[in-house]
Amino acid sequence: MLDRNLKILTDFAKTIMEKTIVVNNNDLIVFANHCFLESINLKFEDVFNKNYKAILSYDIALNKHYIFTGEKKLYSQKINLLDKESNYEILIFKDKCGSLDDGSLVDSSIIFDSIPDILSVNDIDDTVLYYNKAGYDFLELTEDETIGKKCYNLIGKKIKCSECPASESIKTGNLTQKIRFFPEFEKWIDIRAYPIKNKSGEVIQVIEHLRDITEQKLIEQKYKDTEVQLGLLM
Repeated sequence: MLDRNLKILTDFAKTIMEKTIVVNNNDLIVFANHCFLESINLKFEDVFNKNYKAILSYDIALNKHYIFTGEKKLYSQKINLLDKESNYEILIFKDKCGSLDDGSLVDSSIIFDSIPDILSVNDIDDTVLYYNKAGYDFLELTEDETIGKKCYNLIGKKIKCSECPASESIKTGNLTQKIRFFPEFEKWIDIRAYPIKNKSGEVIQVIEHLRDITEQKLIEQKYKDTEVQLGLLM
């Protein structure tokens, strides 16, 4: 059975446009996105369960592994998403002259802010702990106006939403996915809630991944309307 923390990391890694891998605590590659594989001209089966340090080049001066694209070196940098005791971590490959001088650790917000979907982290009592930039833009609120507030209050509700994916994920300890229409925003949203657990297996936080699928829903409705019209003509 796939480790839930690994599932969470790989799902997020798939949304990152940078060259990205997920490795376990033995430095073995358990996921690599297309950008990474293309840059080293290998297939996933060529790198799966291989030590990434044995595959990549090494810069002694910086004590960092890197990919050479033919134009520049892209150095490995860690994303701090899960707790320090997690068995997995995400590595992305960026120019060493990026946001951090030592190139050793990248705050997850630096990456998540580049993702167009809404990402949030909530406490089990629905208190908002984090939003990425897409979340603030969608709500048209600032960090100070959201962090520490109840998630449902931010969309004008006084009580928790019915059929809340996060609540179900906390209850079951599993990934929960629901598609809901939010009349407040006139948007259809695909919501996925991922439980984050401690070493005892207790859910301590929930990551929510929200994607606007309004355009898709409108196309589906237009297609259904066309089918109805054609049926009336026959």
